[in-house]
Amino acid sequence: MKAVYRSLAVFFSLILLGIYGGLYTARIERPFPAEPPPADTGLTELVLERQGFVTELVRKRHMVDSPAPKRLFSLVYYPTAMGNMVAYLSKVPQDSRLHPAVIWINDGLTNGIGDTETGAPFREAGIVMMYPALRGGSGNPGYVESGFGEVDDIVAAADFLAQQPGIDPERIYLGGAGVGATEVLLTAECSSRFRAVFSFNPMIIMNDHQSGGDSLTYSVYDIRETELRTPIKWLRSIRTPVYVLGGAEGYLFPMRRWKAQAAEAGEKDLHFYVMPGKDHVSAVRPVCGLLAAAVLRDTSGPVFAFGRQLLPLADK
Repeated sequence: MKAVYRSLAVFFSLILLGIYGGLYTARIERPFPAEPPPADTGLTELVLERQGFVTELVRKRHMVDSPAPKRLFSLVYYPTAMGNMVAYLSKVPQDSRLHPAVIWINDGLTNGIGDTETGAPFREAGIVMMYPALRGGSGNPGYVESGFGEVDDIVAAADFLAQQPGIDPERIYLGGAGVGATEVLLTAECSSRFRAVFSFNPMIIMNDHQSGGDSLTYSVYDIRETELRTPIKWLRSIRTPVYVLGGAEGYLFPMRRWKAQAAEAGEKDLHFYVMPGKDHVSAVRPVCGLLAAAVLRDTSGPVFAFGRQLLPLADK
């Protein structure tokens, strides 16, 4: 009889857990407000929601990475409110012209510079690339905040890059994959200073990057902490062209969810493309190559025209 009671207790506990999970998800991904914030504030809804909020970390992570390959990159330091932070910067052509540049945020939860081969087709096409380490990564001040303070660091990196000789401040692009893809979307919802933003396989909610019990540094059970790290919640804050990209053979449910939510929001600056015959991993490099060619063409007028090499994401 005790075994029966235990089984019933487990059964009802699972039901309650499922109900809580459904309510939690509904709250986190709630529809955006019926009316966006007044346009004359100059601030997006997400910026207004972030003001005055201090994240509480349940674990403090501070990492150190290996040095840059000197042949390809210089080690530079960009100023932030927390102090100087490290980045790799590829060579800027020494001529009298202004050149476009791409800031790339890698996958991973350590905030280090990481793999400089991700996004490399931009550099190989002759475009200046910056790989900034964010707070708590590569010996930088602070601790990893898993998608909150990192937004401020990315904007600070762009401000630094815009001031460098030879860089066109009006043609700075932002890209990222995996965790970086989610963070660049959050950044696009807080700042319109980028010419365009490229997001490869972003998650609907930062919590979806939780691959282990200690992966994220905030409490995933704290609704407010999670809301402010959930880019799908703040689509009306996007004021610059954003391209969500992936492979047609990959797991497309998150991208389709993004597309449906964007349509509901009436968001015109969010675009969805996939590469035929590729999955979410194998698509990154060839799509970056297409984007690099588009960046070099992007001197005036509409930002991009992909032609037939990328397909608009189908609804089903």
